[in-house]
Amino acid sequence: MDWVLIELRRTITPDSNAIYKIAFLRRDGFVVDIDGLTPLRVNASGSFYVVVHHRNHLAMMSDLRYSMTPDLVQNVEMLRVTDVLGGRNVMKEIERINGVGVWVMPGGDINGDGVVDNSDINYRVSALTPWQQVFRDLEYNLRDADMNGYISTGDLNLSWNNRGRSTNVLRR
Repeated sequence: MDWVLIELRRTITPDSNAIYKIAFLRRDGFVVDIDGLTPLRVNASGSFYVVVHHRNHLAMMSDLRYSMTPDLVQNVEMLRVTDVLGGRNVMKEIERINGVGVWVMPGGDINGDGVVDNSDINYRVSALTPWQQVFRDLEYNLRDADMNGYISTGDLNLSWNNRGRSTNVLRR
């Protein structure tokens, strides 16, 4: 599991009245409350775009607004390119199952500027030894892009393979 920040916006552009909720992203892709089990509930009423922010992935925003109330558990799917604002341009296909693509948030935005580029790759390289040995990172570290607890060349590959990608989620 890893932390995510859920943002509810009334407009596509940054909203000074946005509502934020900290949550967990489970390995199965579900976002849940911080107990790791309970569906995420937000004390909000209205119609909102849902934005998912992650520590080293590009942010994604739902293509549609969702109606929410404090008592409603709203299923917000962001699994297909049609579910996310920007579609194929802001998501990455990681596999195909029975001809259907499995799409995810592109990883590798280590410095959190909304673009995966050389500055992310250079930041990651500085964590590797000259022999590029794998070592256990005992701290929560942005350089651990694949979230396996180790900083290795595999993390570098994640940024390298997503270079040139950027988010379309505008920030304040």
